[in-house]
Amino acid sequence: MALLEAVADIPWIAERYRRVVIASGDHAFTFAVASLRAAGVEVIVIRPDIGFSSALRRAAGPNVVSLGSRPPANVVNLFTHTKDAA
Repeated sequence: MALLEAVADIPWIAERYRRVVIASGDHAFTFAVASLRAAGVEVIVIRPDIGFSSALRRAAGPNVVSLGSRPPANVVNLFTHTKDAA
């Protein structure tokens, strides 16, 4: 619920951000994704490999990335890490 509240003010987000990345497969984000796109914000949905809502898929349009795939070049990957083998 806290994440949905964070994206509830669509005009505020649209004034400040050009692109929003949402990592979810939950249909609860469908309205937010559709509203942000309608406001002109590019929305990228990072979806789980299993359990992706068809409503969210339709709302996201072409900007859907599977967790198992590489992120698009226009998405900053904050979670990159390298692990040395012991």
